[in-house]
Amino acid sequence: MNWPDLRRIDTMSDNCCYSFLDLFRAAHGRDWREEEREHFNGLPQEEKNRAVREMVAATNGAWACEDRTWSDGKVYTAFWVVGSGKRC
Repeated sequence: MNWPDLRRIDTMSDNCCYSFLDLFRAAHGRDWREEEREHFNGLPQEEKNRAVREMVAATNGAWACEDRTWSDGKVYTAFWVVGSGKRC
């Protein structure tokens, strides 16, 4: 997988409240298939961010997101459930 090393990026690990699978379920109403997960994991970060924004949009306001620059210099799109009290 192409995930950042969350042990190295403390500020990110402290802010991860929901998984990509959680967001996918909210956007599509089902679990993702293995090939969908593998495809997503293989995307460059900019395309993952775009996919996250599209999935958030598909939740019709139930989820929100914002781009954040982390200590590794990359931009990650953070996402969370609106009203959950967790702005991850």
